[in-house]
Amino acid sequence: MGEAVYAWGFILVLGLAAVLTPLVMAFAHRVGMVARPKEDRWHKKPTALLGGVVIFVAFMAGMLAMGRGGRGETAFLLGALIIFVVGLVDDIRALSPRMKMAGELLAAFIVVAAGIHFTTGLGAWVDWPLTLFWIVGITNAFNLLDNMDGLSAGTAAIAGVLLFIHTRIMGSPEVALAALMLSAASLGFLIYNFNPARIFMGDCGSLFLGFSLSVLTLLGTWTRYSVANLIWSLAGPVMFLTVPIMDTTLVSIVRALNGRPISQGGRDHTSHRLVAIGLTERQAVLVLYAVSLAFGLLGVYLNRLNLPTVSVIFIFMTMVAVYFAAFLAQVPVYGNHELAVTTDGDLTRRKATAILRRLVESVADVVVLVVAYLAAYLLRYDGVLTPARMHLVVQSLPVVLPGFLLSFWFFGLYRNLLRYTGVYDLVAIFKGVIVGAAISMSGLTLLFRFAGYPRTVFVIYVLLLLILIPANRFFLRGFHQLFLSTSNREGRKVAIYGAGDAGEMVLRELLNNRQMGYVVVGFIDDDPAKHGFSIHGVPILGPATALEQIAASGVEEVIVAMPSAPANRREEVIAMCKSLGLRYKVVERIV
Repeated sequence: MGEAVYAWGFILVLGLAAVLTPLVMAFAHRVGMVARPKEDRWHKKPTALLGGVVIFVAFMAGMLAMGRGGRGETAFLLGALIIFVVGLVDDIRALSPRMKMAGELLAAFIVVAAGIHFTTGLGAWVDWPLTLFWIVGITNAFNLLDNMDGLSAGTAAIAGVLLFIHTRIMGSPEVALAALMLSAASLGFLIYNFNPARIFMGDCGSLFLGFSLSVLTLLGTWTRYSVANLIWSLAGPVMFLTVPIMDTTLVSIVRALNGRPISQGGRDHTSHRLVAIGLTERQAVLVLYAVSLAFGLLGVYLNRLNLPTVSVIFIFMTMVAVYFAAFLAQVPVYGNHELAVTTDGDLTRRKATAILRRLVESVADVVVLVVAYLAAYLLRYDGVLTPARMHLVVQSLPVVLPGFLLSFWFFGLYRNLLRYTGVYDLVAIFKGVIVGAAISMSGLTLLFRFAGYPRTVFVIYVLLLLILIPANRFFLRGFHQLFLSTSNREGRKVAIYGAGDAGEMVLRELLNNRQMGYVVVGFIDDDPAKHGFSIHGVPILGPATALEQIAASGVEEVIVAMPSAPANRREEVIAMCKSLGLRYKVVERIV
């Protein structure tokens, strides 16, 4: 298939979508198919629906115009038609969740029955259910992702382009063309859907995009990953669709822990949580575009790597996504008045948050333990893992993982708050890693006499864990600090007098609790050796004479954090604040 075919297909579908969208907008307003502003939605004025009709018609027209062919394409188009009709009926008459699920399963079953499914090497009893779960899951993931202007259409466009690149490399021209035209249909609609949106796609669009991408990722990877390895089979598709998968997983877990129906709408998605930490709606969508692009590009590159390397990268990136989602899960998106908070309800939410944190910590540790173990073998054998060595890895992991997790639990790694990880936690991690290694090696000796297991692997493994487990703990804290440092910069401007331990403690408290309404613009300190430096990104501006400059710049208050200074010096600073008209607060000694 020549390059001209791809170019003409893209231009045809893009132009058709761009032309049809205003017509559908006018029609939707004429017949009253509009989304009215609601409490749990963010748009402020009635907005046209039925944008999914544009995406579906433009894509199908392109497929028919460019010619059909390729394995399973008829089944794919039939399933896509069923999904579109289900979504359209739901937009018009509001189908029950059971009816929607029945239609989704029918469409997915048609595709699977045509021979399009994951090939794990474990038989149809695994491949078919896994594929049905994948198609239905991604279909609904895009439906849930359609919660902010331009997010679902833009994510689909990025995934389509990356899948086009991937399938071109893999030698699947028909799939590449379909992916490119799906991206073009999404982009043509996105012109009118990006913030502020003038039209929404509705369920007929989001369900269609999710279904199409779920099937196209299968068509684009199944010939390459027809090996008896589940990770290799899933790595590419998951990387292309990381954002919808992450968002759906986050929403499902949080709503389930809080006793809310997963199908219930609301402002608790990934995008809404990004807005809650200070980003604008556009910035939140662009951040998720960037995440989708980064993971997708890596997914394109995975096909050039060997299986162990793919496993390490895939598991590591999964850990990054888990941490990102875990951080966002802790961001409050509803006020008490919206939640109708009761004492029991508040306690339930707090317990749910604690459970979620512990779950994330455990999953993240398992990911690190597996990645480090594979990496230790790769380092020991110069990146080459023969089937015999892979057998050792698979055989020993069920012994190694429980040994380390038991040790981590015993030394209290899951009783500490990640947000306050410090030196004492590093000591506990060191003990946990050493004892965990001893337990694991003892277990392998007892069960397999340690036959065939090189001791150098465990030396490397311990060294990697001593680096990665602390990094694992500090990663979430880093996410927290990163977003807080760049968000919500509005509030009462204050300066801290005293760039010592007390001043640093005050700054940390203000950074961690932005609801207090303070923005720290700088430190004042009498020690000239500290001038020109910064603490947590906040500059040390100078000595007491700098108070006049900061007062003129709009600072309203000074926090005097110098409890160890002589009393007369504190009194002098307070007098200066009074003379400049600055309010002040004094941090007293603890004892």
